[in-house]
Amino acid sequence: MKGRYITIKKTEDEDRLDKVIHRHLTGVSRSTARRWIEEGAVQVDGMRIRRQSYIVTTGQTVAIYTPVHPDLSDSASQQSTASRCTSGSLIIHEDPWYLVIHKPAGMPAEETLQGRAGTLPHILETTLGYSHIALVHRLDMGTSGIMVVSRKAAATRELNRQFRDHSVEKKYVAIVRGVPYPTPGSIENHLERDPDDPRKMTSRVNSGKHAVTQYEVLATAGEVSLLTVTILTGRKHQIRVHLSERGHPVAGDRLYGSPDDASPRLMLHAWQLAFDCPRTGERRWFSAPVPSVFFTWSGIAPPTRAQFGDGPPHNYS
Repeated sequence: MKGRYITIKKTEDEDRLDKVIHRHLTGVSRSTARRWIEEGAVQVDGMRIRRQSYIVTTGQTVAIYTPVHPDLSDSASQQSTASRCTSGSLIIHEDPWYLVIHKPAGMPAEETLQGRAGTLPHILETTLGYSHIALVHRLDMGTSGIMVVSRKAAATRELNRQFRDHSVEKKYVAIVRGVPYPTPGSIENHLERDPDDPRKMTSRVNSGKHAVTQYEVLATAGEVSLLTVTILTGRKHQIRVHLSERGHPVAGDRLYGSPDDASPRLMLHAWQLAFDCPRTGERRWFSAPVPSVFFTWSGIAPPTRAQFGDGPPHNYS
């Protein structure tokens, strides 16, 4: 299994686990290191450690496995995606307290094992000139679509509260293998990191974090279906895990579906987002155009407004 490894060879390098990762991996902040530890992505001598203050001693080896989409994990792909980004292509809405972003597939939302270059915050700050950018939620690298990022500490606190309280509304569009039944349907269980593969999440009955996914099949063509998916919680890989475990993996998902999937990309798009403006309290709705490749590749005609249901006007790129 691919990962990054750190071996402590000298007594003076012994330290807390989060500090060891931050010091040895260029561009990785301590906050990112702590999150990786909390999510179970870090092992010491083969044992998963979830305590940031764990002291790594001489002779021990730290292994870090962060989940990435297999097709999009190389730095060349990230740099190519980053080079195409402009303010007009990336920014949907600009507010003094926050930005609403249309993240392209292939762009990491956060620091990776390769560092911070090419990530969404890095591009916003270095290429587009914004400052004090803070993430309040994330999308997988292979997922395109809408995100909100904070520009002020007060906005970060308020948006984090809304995500924590599950008052943010999130709707996705996905192309999946097969035809999920029943429709509309709901999937509810608990998710935690897969003990056999640190890149993946898996469902559990009584352990892990509660996760609820609602879906509706809008159309089918051949062996694939077009879905709208609403998540009432925001767990890592939630949609991908839930649909895969139902036997209907997202097309292009080589981690939870077939490793030989020949789809042109991960067919998952964050389409709509609604939250209370952290500055005014007003409810705001935003949408990011569904990529045209979803329809040209699948052979499914773009749905009508009535099929897409309630929410802001739908649109396609």
